[in-house]
Amino acid sequence: MGQVPAITDGELNLYESHAILRYLSSFPSVPDHWYPNEPAQRAKIDVILDWHHSNLRRGALGAPPNAEIAQKGKKILCSSLAKIENLWLKDGLKFLLGKSQPSIADLSLCCQVMQLQAVGEKEAERILDQHKKIRDWIENVKKATEPHFSEVHEVLEYWKNKASPKL
Repeated sequence: MGQVPAITDGELNLYESHAILRYLSSFPSVPDHWYPNEPAQRAKIDVILDWHHSNLRRGALGAPPNAEIAQKGKKILCSSLAKIENLWLKDGLKFLLGKSQPSIADLSLCCQVMQLQAVGEKEAERILDQHKKIRDWIENVKKATEPHFSEVHEVLEYWKNKASPKL
């Protein structure tokens, strides 16, 4: 399909991020908290992943081509961040769905929110300053996945700077 991300495992080729996460989480050596075997718990994570594509992702696409599209995207983004806080980030608990350990839904949504860095640190900070639960959740996901979180974001930062060098 010519898309990123993509993986090949033997004869299997996958190219959708959520399909890849679900596949990688299905191996017996992967702890159950990433993508639970219990159907109801798994379905709750699937709901968040499906919601992600039609909500948060639409609002966090980066630099839109015109001001009207940018304003619509910002409105969707702010609404999506509020929904994440009010529906899935329970008070005092670290991860989505009130869980004490992260799931693939935490990885997917957190990575999407982290892409706000592409619009510039000041703008990202201004948006996230209104969402303390989101900021805390990002820190929790980061801590739970270190050193991998930092390694991935170093690479993204490198490519971001290479694509748009500062004048």
